[in-house]
Amino acid sequence: MSLEKEKNLSGPLIIAVGAGKGGVGKSAITVQMAYVLASLGYKVGIIDADIYGPSMSVMMPKEGRVPSVGEKIVPPSIKGIKVLSLAYFAKWQDTHVIRAPIANTLIKNFLTEVDWGDTEIIFMDLPPGTGDIHITIMQTISITSALIVTTPQKVAVIDVEKTILMFQKMAVPILGLIENMSFFRDSLTGEHHFPFGMGGGEALQEKFSIPLLGKVPLDQVISESLDEGSSIFEARGSFFTKKILWEIGLEIAHKICDNRSHKNVFFEVDVVDETHFSCKREEKTRVFSYRNLQRNCPCARCFDPQKRLSLKDPDDVDPNLTSRGIERIGNYGLHFHFTSGCDQGVYTWDFLEKLFLSS
Repeated sequence: MSLEKEKNLSGPLIIAVGAGKGGVGKSAITVQMAYVLASLGYKVGIIDADIYGPSMSVMMPKEGRVPSVGEKIVPPSIKGIKVLSLAYFAKWQDTHVIRAPIANTLIKNFLTEVDWGDTEIIFMDLPPGTGDIHITIMQTISITSALIVTTPQKVAVIDVEKTILMFQKMAVPILGLIENMSFFRDSLTGEHHFPFGMGGGEALQEKFSIPLLGKVPLDQVISESLDEGSSIFEARGSFFTKKILWEIGLEIAHKICDNRSHKNVFFEVDVVDETHFSCKREEKTRVFSYRNLQRNCPCARCFDPQKRLSLKDPDDVDPNLTSRGIERIGNYGLHFHFTSGCDQGVYTWDFLEKLFLSS
């Protein structure tokens, strides 16, 4: 199933994140996926489309007024991610009740009166339900694909089914399904407990043939970090949860790259010897050691995108490190199966070029 619609070929990919139900952690998933994709090198944005209950101002706090260029709003950049939410505007503080026509007008303005610049991917955090706002969004712009969030219990699955049917009726391809708050993991024993039941994600996967991208545990660090306006990847601990979120984000990146080579960056790869490989794009050829790649792994666990610094100790990397294989991620990047150390990073041409020039 193609992720593309003709109207989006020259603009950003727009991924609608929907659940049809409040309280399943849809906004939290939106933010974490935005952080992962930004860490992979994409220029990412978020639209908080929940007019009645915008929450991005807490999860992605900003200071000062929202800037504008001419008649268009410029989304503020928060930790490298462009975010637009009604809660960023002062008048929102005086607004308690909004009629549907006004809400629809606000949403249209968010979609058509905003300068997103060179943003490549926009995650649109949809409000609960399947009503006027959702129809307005899908009639106003071309949604590239949808990401579904559910929790395991039946009462959530019932509402999520309605959202899936809505996307299918509006011919929006569904990228995948994430089961949030799937279980609680005892950090001492590793035992899994299921306070919200089991099987919701699998039931939806089987009924609608939607890939289940992953199961995110109930983790206190997620809520604490978002309440503080940061990402779980900035917090200490919770490595188990971070790994799951990272792998889901990486799977989304794979699907995006497999279906759209919007960067049009194709590079040839050749093995030089056991510890080196060459990468050629157009007339430029660069030679890298696997060790240097490992020392500068760009994944969210090894690299701080704000400080542009590696979080690893270079001396911990094996000088004779090699790779069991090189996997091409669309035309966008490369994934290495290193014999030791972290192998979660996706290396884009831009990242490799900067690494080469700094060597």
